[in-house]
Amino acid sequence: MSEQSHPNEIAAPSPEAETPTVNDPLRQERPRFKTQTTEAGLQLSVLLPGVSKEDLKIDLEDRLLTIHGTRNRPAHEHYGEQEDEAREYQLKVNVHADYDTSKISATLKDGILNLGLQKRPEMAKRTIDILAN
Repeated sequence: MSEQSHPNEIAAPSPEAETPTVNDPLRQERPRFKTQTTEAGLQLSVLLPGVSKEDLKIDLEDRLLTIHGTRNRPAHEHYGEQEDEAREYQLKVNVHADYDTSKISATLKDGILNLGLQKRPEMAKRTIDILAN
């Protein structure tokens, strides 16, 4: 399994993601993520620290995958302790046509969301037989 990012397979967030203002009660940010490709498909891992399954929503419309999660921890009274403040995460990625969007799997464990995307059967690697004349 290689750890590579493939911009042709999964694109960066769409520009329509809103930018938070100073008065926003939640700090919104794009979560860090990485992709790993295998012969069977693609694994997308998204870092969502402190987000529970109940506070996570994953939508798919056409080929746009939207991940939205909220961490509802109150902020400490000390300045600079941003790790404990409430946050809103949002990531929008375009799923390449090589992947079957009807077979996406998702698991959340220890603040890491793992999405599995399978290649469409016709895109899977195969060996071509050579016929003799």
